[in-house]
Amino acid sequence: MKMDWVPYVPFEERSRQYGRMKFQIFILVCTQRRAALRHLIDERVRKFDYCLPFFYDPFKEDELEQSKQKDVFKEFVKENVRAAKKARQDAIAARMKVIEEMSRDDTQAFQSIKFYKFYPQPPPDISGLKKLPIINRYYGNAHRVF
Repeated sequence: MKMDWVPYVPFEERSRQYGRMKFQIFILVCTQRRAALRHLIDERVRKFDYCLPFFYDPFKEDELEQSKQKDVFKEFVKENVRAAKKARQDAIAARMKVIEEMSRDDTQAFQSIKFYKFYPQPPPDISGLKKLPIINRYYGNAHRVF
């Protein structure tokens, strides 16, 4: 790996030239270009992870606990999705039951409904207004436009 000990320069002092300064703190830094880091093979990624220092932080959650939380959250989401799908299926079944129980006259009445769309009359000095038959997504187009 292209790792090197580089002098630590505080963020406030990074704008100054630090070629002649005497440094007391050095940090381990990857000197490989970022573009090359994106295309590493798995073996190199493992090497890179191995080179990075590990610091124990007691306040940071470990990966095992995070994965448990992740599994709990996934199960919660799956459970809610199942409940929503069941509610949707029940609603569809109830609607189909109402349609089946509907009388023949009611069915014909619903099938023969016509929609009319009315536009206000424009003033005589304005011309070229289009009258569109579209009502909305649910109702579709009007049968007649006035």
